Amino acid sequence: MRPVRAPFADALERAAIAPPEIEVYANATGRPYPRDPAGVRALLAAQLEAPVDFVAQIRRMYEDGARTFVELGPKATLTGLVRRILGDEPHLAVGFDGAGGGVKGLWQALAALFSAGVQLDLPALFADRPCQRLDLRALAEGRAEAALPGGRIDGGRVRRSDDPVGLLGERQLLEHGAAPELEEALAGPGAGALDGPIAAYREHQETMRRFLSMQERVTTEFLLRLGGGADTAALAAPAASSSPAASSSPAASSAPAASPRGSLAAPLAAPADSSSPAALEAASAPAREADPAALEAPALRRTLATLVSRRTGYPEDMLGLDQDMEGELGIDSIKRIEIRETLLRQLPQPLAARLRSSMDRLSRIRSMNGLVDVVSGEALALGAGAASEGAPAAPPAVSPDGAPAAPPVASPAAPPDGAQAGVCPRFVLRAERRELHGAAPVRLDGLVLVTEDAMGLVARVCALLAQRGARPVVIPREALESPEEIARHVAAARREHGAARGIVHLASFHRGAVDGLGAFRRGNRVQGRSLFFTAQACAGELAAGEPLRIVAATLLGGGSGQDGLDGSASGAGCHGILRSVAQEHPRAVAKALGFDEALPHDAVASRILRRAAPRPGRRRGALRGGRAADGHVRRARAAR
Repeated sequence: MRPVRAPFADALERAAIAPPEIEVYANATGRPYPRDPAGVRALLAAQLEAPVDFVAQIRRMYEDGARTFVELGPKATLTGLVRRILGDEPHLAVGFDGAGGGVKGLWQALAALFSAGVQLDLPALFADRPCQRLDLRALAEGRAEAALPGGRIDGGRVRRSDDPVGLLGERQLLEHGAAPELEEALAGPGAGALDGPIAAYREHQETMRRFLSMQERVTTEFLLRLGGGADTAALAAPAASSSPAASSSPAASSAPAASPRGSLAAPLAAPADSSSPAALEAASAPAREADPAALEAPALRRTLATLVSRRTGYPEDMLGLDQDMEGELGIDSIKRIEIRETLLRQLPQPLAARLRSSMDRLSRIRSMNGLVDVVSGEALALGAGAASEGAPAAPPAVSPDGAPAAPPVASPAAPPDGAQAGVCPRFVLRAERRELHGAAPVRLDGLVLVTEDAMGLVARVCALLAQRGARPVVIPREALESPEEIARHVAAARREHGAARGIVHLASFHRGAVDGLGAFRRGNRVQGRSLFFTAQACAGELAAGEPLRIVAATLLGGGSGQDGLDGSASGAGCHGILRSVAQEHPRAVAKALGFDEALPHDAVASRILRRAAPRPGRRRGALRGGRAADGHVRRARAAR
């Protein structure tokens, strides 16, 4: 607000300000405004940069004899704050927009003031309105009993009996009276023809149920291991088919050794029924033990009050746990979501997952006490469920000869080549060397835009471009942080040399460690995003008939960072940008080249121009140790 203080003070000097006739309290100092107009102007101007001291303002007004506080405006947030500030001191705080607002809020506020002895001109409410006096004792005499309105309830809506019947589809809704007729139709002649389709549909539903159960288990497994706190031995393997036709192997397969905790390739144990509630409950075991006292209502209230205070700035002792968070505290929906998410992150994982499954119910809770009641209730229910699971298990089944009977185990499917049974295969990107493309040098003509690098490569590239007939124009490095500056340089080059025929992006050819978050963001803007904005400035050339050639050079080598990063990781974004360009403009020649430091700059510049030749089906490449390399996906060796 500092830049507007001087203009505001000038406007106050021109405004006519008279000495106040009643006490007006400033919300910055908490004291009444001065009596002289000059002091009023000075205090008004100073308040632009001063914080609001609402507590001092209310207490000073109370010390000066104010006992009735009336709030005019939306909601009733200040009314609630006044009640919290004054506490048990005798006072009356009324908001005219409380109790839902509107006429109801107005009438209730007037009723509260009138009951407190405030002098009101009540007849003014009925002036110019067609009102008549009523004898309250005679109201019930001669009044006929009103018939209760009838209603109809169906699967789509609730409506009055005299409302027209609306249709949700093309046909009438199925009502209770039509059920016997439907059963007779299904049991009549030709009903047996439905057995096959109905059976097939039921099988489909059962398949989908098992599929969703597996999806739930896999997602739970991934999230728990991602957090590093899951016990992989407690997670169950997919359940065997529940179809009567499912066959079982007479012998149990040997389980592979358990892999370290947190590995996504860890094998899963195979209990008899992984779709049972007990197995799913074991899969959601907490990653850390929680203090039971922290889940009790008093501790949750303290935690929630601290979260709300940090998010809103309200002092904790002024927060009423039964107040409406939106209507009385003024906490908007975004802040309420942030508060709920922060609270859930501080709870044990099974409890948080249980609460997230009923997020609709949480979003409808209006007060902090209501939220505490739900959380503590779910914690008690979860604890009771865990205690019931700890009961002694039933004795194992025995075979007729007295030996323990082995549970049937479904025979596993044959694993893919090179994979272990029960282990999720892992793939990595590896560079494979190949011979350099032996195409003849391509003659380039017209404007070629070159983004400046920080390693001195731009001069060599521009010299080679000029030798091959092109007109290179360098976009300086200091202009690459601003899309507007990039567009201005491209427009100026286009006015002088005509339409662009190519882009050579050298800004991503960069080496060096990133020192801090600010340097990382600047590196992203200069090395990666500048290529996007340069291509965006050439949208006309991309849409034209003549293909635009775009080449980006990085120091990421042929392994895309798999063998360590020779250069800045910010340049890796060029690959994705150019893939998008090639998808949207198939005629464009878009290639991202990853070099290592084995090549001198003269050789790098020469290979950049050689690779600018159009070659179908190739959008990225690399040069490692002076030789070309392509990335291929290969199965990784299993961990020992």
